[in-house]
Amino acid sequence: MIEVISKQEWQALTTHAQQEVRDFFLFIKAKYVNQQQVDTDRFDTMALSEQALAEDWLNPDEDQAWSKYK
Repeated sequence: MIEVISKQEWQALTTHAQQEVRDFFLFIKAKYVNQQQVDTDRFDTMALSEQALAEDWLNPDEDQAWSKYK
């Protein structure tokens, strides 16, 4: 559960402390936006390479080479 900070609690902080909280919030927000983009890029790379890799891997020679590991 996320704890809510009341307006009274927020206003009790010094301006400097409020700025630090805001800066930290923006840092965390950017971190997760960037992580989301990295995850999207990884998925896109996998999807784009799937067809090229299938040509090399999905053939009878590869099936025979890997059959002992099944």
